[in-house]
Amino acid sequence: MKPPVLYHGSAEKTTRLEPRPAGGVGPDEDQLLAVYATHLKNIAIAFSLPIRPIGGGGFSFGVDLGIERPEDLHEDIEPRIDLEVGTLDLDRPGYVYVLPPVTFEQVDPWQWASSEPVEPVDVIRIDPKRYAHWIRDRRQTGPASP
Repeated sequence: MKPPVLYHGSAEKTTRLEPRPAGGVGPDEDQLLAVYATHLKNIAIAFSLPIRPIGGGGFSFGVDLGIERPEDLHEDIEPRIDLEVGTLDLDRPGYVYVLPPVTFEQVDPWQWASSEPVEPVDVIRIDPKRYAHWIRDRRQTGPASP
């Protein structure tokens, strides 16, 4: 059974979410051309936090739900964000989009995907300062210069 709403987190403000290739490196369901969403708002918040790229490069992070079994998922879960490249931009808001579940299909215990564009029914502005404690610094320091 589909939940009454789903959530999508993004650092970008928009009025319509378009399907796009996922950046996942996991199983096939993490690599669909889709709009991804979750029924757990805190997971969407994790993806809404604005990560500032380093220099002219990009950014990279992972999300650790801290659970071993899907049945351990719950509304109050506080994901940990393993920041590998980039920094959390505390001065820029993130956005959680509240979405109608109509075109979504569940692809794993916490992700849903829609191959069609989706118009949000609401947008929640996220202050990254409230969630900075979710960040774990996993950035690698480069080799020392001679």
